[in-house]
Amino acid sequence: MQADALAPRIYKRSMIMGGLHRIFRASTSREKFREGVDNFRDILMKNGYCASEIEDRVTEFMDKLGKPKERIEVDPEVEDPVMVRLQYRGQQTDRLIRKLRNLRGRI
Repeated sequence: MQADALAPRIYKRSMIMGGLHRIFRASTSREKFREGVDNFRDILMKNGYCASEIEDRVTEFMDKLGKPKERIEVDPEVEDPVMVRLQYRGQQTDRLIRKLRNLRGRI
């Protein structure tokens, strides 16, 4: 997306942050991540983004990586909570989640 596009500024910010997330997820080492960010920075500069805006977004992204994620409060009565991560597959996933929640109440 060009910097002078008619899209709202928040869309451009989200595009930059999304690109940084993709680079982070695809990188296998710090060196590869830095190379990817440098290449992305060059692309953004060619598309008209100013260096300060790019650096602000990279700094914001790096700061978020360094912060610990918020802890989820667990009910103290439950001894061993179970967390299940599912890939969303539409109604099938919704039905499975309902069944798991009903099962939790029966135990």
